Order: sequence, then structure tokens, then C-alpha cells
Amino acid sequence: MLKGDQHNIQITITLLSKHGIYGLYEPSIKLFEELFPAIQSNSSKNATSFFRKTAGGIEIPAYDFQLRFYMILSAQQQFLFAVGHLLRGHITEVAGHIRRAIEGAGIAYLSKSKPEIAEYFQKGVKPPNLEPLGW
Repeated sequence: MLKGDQHNIQITITLLSKHGIYGLYEPSIKLFEELFPAIQSNSSKNATSFFRKTAGGIEIPAYDFQLRFYMILSAQQQFLFAVGHLLRGHITEVAGHIRRAIEGAGIAYLSKSKPEIAEYFQKGVKPPNLEPLGW
């Protein structure tokens, strides 16, 4: 089965190249490859980004950073799935992936101003009252 899949991949690449579409896929991957150095350069240099100190000097987990990183990875993956479906002509598959990419990016953005949502993410529970979070 894997061998058959590999054969199909090459056929798809050949067809997309023949019609001048395959060249559009590679730049979309490079868009996100540049994202990780940007995250790295904007992360804390003095301490790990996974912990922060309270006013009393106690280190606590910075779940909001983890949530943002997870959501950015999810957005990248969903975007690339959507582009892949689009270039193969599977139009009905695109909308769901784009929606999940936008939602992931939105959650990552929201967690900067409302880091408390990361606590719920870490616990795997829905926030009890979504109004204060702006939802």
C-alpha cells in the first residue's frame, strides 16, 4: 500500500508540474519555515519561555506560550493541508482546513491578551464562562 501511495505522489507531482501548479506549493511551505526563527528570536533569552516568575519569585508554567506554539503549529499544518487539497482540485476539503488554521491562529493571538485560557487548555476543560474571554 505504501509503495502504491509513493507511486501516486509522483503522478500527482508530475501532473501538477505539467500544469504549472506545483511551483505554487513550495513557496507556501517556505512561508511557515520562516515562522520558527521569528518565534525563536522573540522568545526570552534569559530564561526558558516555558516558565515565568511571579511577584514572589516563584516559577510557574507559562502555558500560554505552549498554547501559542501549539496553535501556530496547528495553523501551519492546516494551511498546508488546505493548499495541498486546493492544488489537487479537492475544493470541498479546503474550507475545513482553512477554518481550523484561522481558529488556531486566533486562539494563539487571543492567548497573548488573555493568558488564562491556556490554563483551561492545559487541563483539557472548557472555560466556565466564555464572556470574560471575549468569546
